[in-house]
Amino acid sequence: MDESPADEWVVLRNCGYMHEAELIVAVLDAEGVDAFLPDAQMAGGTGLTGLIQGVRVLVRASDLEAANEALSTMHDEELPGDEMVDDFPE
Repeated sequence: MDESPADEWVVLRNCGYMHEAELIVAVLDAEGVDAFLPDAQMAGGTGLTGLIQGVRVLVRASDLEAANEALSTMHDEELPGDEMVDDFPE
């Protein structure tokens, strides 16, 4: 069965660390918005977030506006994400 465009997963945020992504998921969950961390296995406890360029937080396209609204209530300094992990130092 094909998903409709509204049911497709889209990137909401890209976090530098797993705990940041988990915080966003917790906020979204409290607001009734489903979220998915496709990079959780790779990033969780391995320290490989730099190799995978962060931890993506995905939501359904149909929930994107509600997710942004839920996160807009947080102060900028409390809200992680939207940054890419720098390359490893040389």
